Amino acid sequence: MKVALLVFVLLIVCSTEAQRSPYVPRPVDYPGVLSRFGSTTTPEPLASRFGSVNPSVPSLYDQKTIDMVSTWPKDKQPFWYLNSEHIAKHRGLTERSTVSPSALRQNLL
Repeated sequence: MKVALLVFVLLIVCSTEAQRSPYVPRPVDYPGVLSRFGSTTTPEPLASRFGSVNPSVPSLYDQKTIDMVSTWPKDKQPFWYLNSEHIAKHRGLTERSTVSPSALRQNLL
């Protein structure tokens, strides 16, 4: 009986050790980050994420151009302006202009 138990335990231990790769370190060894991958700069603070430090949507155009484009009909506004409105809406910022109904929708009704 003792021999059968010893053979069974030995079989279990050998089968579990055989599945382990010789290249994998033992569980005692905890791999750390290599020094070349470590950050040398300080991390960006969480306060500078969306909505806290710079809430405005970046634009390549000055405020005068943006105000002028906002007075145009919705179907004549350029894509960059419409896109910046959608980004501001997604971020939870106020829109730059009021949304007017589309001229195409009025023709369909």
